Amino acid sequence: MAYAMQRCIALPATAGLLAAWNGRKNSTRQTTGRPPVMCEAKQHVVPPLQNLVDGKDYLVFRRAANGKVVRSTLYALLEDVAKPVNRCVMLGEVHDDPVAHKLQEQIVDHCSRLGEPFTLSLEMFETDVQRPLDEYVLKRTIREQDMLQDCRPWGNYQDYRPLVEICRERGFRVVAANAPRRYVSLVARMGEEALIRLVEDDEGKPLLPPLPLGPMSWQYREKFLQTMSPGVRPANKDPDDSSEGCPFIGFKSSDASSEKTMCAQGLWDHTMAFNLAQALRNGSKVVHLCGAFHCAHGLGIPEALPSYMPSNTGPTEHPWLPIDETLSVDRVAPQQPAKSSPPGSCIVVSWPASIAMTLAMEPRWPSSISAIADWTILTEELHERSWPENEGHVS
Repeated sequence: MAYAMQRCIALPATAGLLAAWNGRKNSTRQTTGRPPVMCEAKQHVVPPLQNLVDGKDYLVFRRAANGKVVRSTLYALLEDVAKPVNRCVMLGEVHDDPVAHKLQEQIVDHCSRLGEPFTLSLEMFETDVQRPLDEYVLKRTIREQDMLQDCRPWGNYQDYRPLVEICRERGFRVVAANAPRRYVSLVARMGEEALIRLVEDDEGKPLLPPLPLGPMSWQYREKFLQTMSPGVRPANKDPDDSSEGCPFIGFKSSDASSEKTMCAQGLWDHTMAFNLAQALRNGSKVVHLCGAFHCAHGLGIPEALPSYMPSNTGPTEHPWLPIDETLSVDRVAPQQPAKSSPPGSCIVVSWPASIAMTLAMEPRWPSSISAIADWTILTEELHERSWPENEGHVS
């Protein structure tokens, strides 16, 4: 049973979603950015999945009001995210998960048919490409190949293309929500002060949230440090190799504890939260797609979002439970209350696992699932991944 627990879900400590089980060698292969699509580049294409089957390709869990883990259905999840109270739906993913991408298409399709203003927000586009994205999606004037050239999408754009095309067909905006990579890189190398000086009275200022950013919570800081620790690395990496990290912003795992690295990670979360808030203030229902690290356990974007929203955003139907049970046993005692779900939000996190071994645990589902999100979808890990195994930094 202990091995099954580690193999099928294993969401230990605040590193939770990234410190995954030994049996899945790909478990740390989340990314914050992909190489951009180039016209001449050969992309890794995975054949599209056919109809997904509950209990074979995925399992859906919801967190009950008493904190218990309850197995549910995709139909119930779709009903919940469609509720008027849930103005903001955050979809956390592992970026190369084909089952998650297929389920996201169903969620976006459902939410964009509710007869109300709708916005799709994507981590996969940076704020400085909003104009060509609008010209393709909303104005329908430029060609897709020109949009791809100017918008620098990730190398696995084909995984997100169906979502963009749904919005283009129905006339809904796609928000380029992420911070420009050059600014995140600058903060990682030279600190937030360097970015403040650069964008002061500059055209780059509207592309970012108000600076300086607020401080990270201790929960988020610990989660980030554990995620970037040497014990959380791809199985094929040399334990003595400290060169891994994020090539896109210029830091290594050994830099994780520096304030500059922390601030660079926070810039991603705050920029996405800032752009989410702008769309929500316009009266739109928003579905935001991002890496699981950015929203799981109520940390990252969910923490930052309320600071950019008016105080009267209304109630939430999803009470947020303490995350203490998923923290490492040797850490210091909590110094502040547990996180709470942002008002009017619903968080859905997809994570690859062994479906068969998880089912074997019924009805004693791992209690750590309840701390991940309002809804957790375990996806079958054996499906072919949509990105080659060559990366290992957090998202």
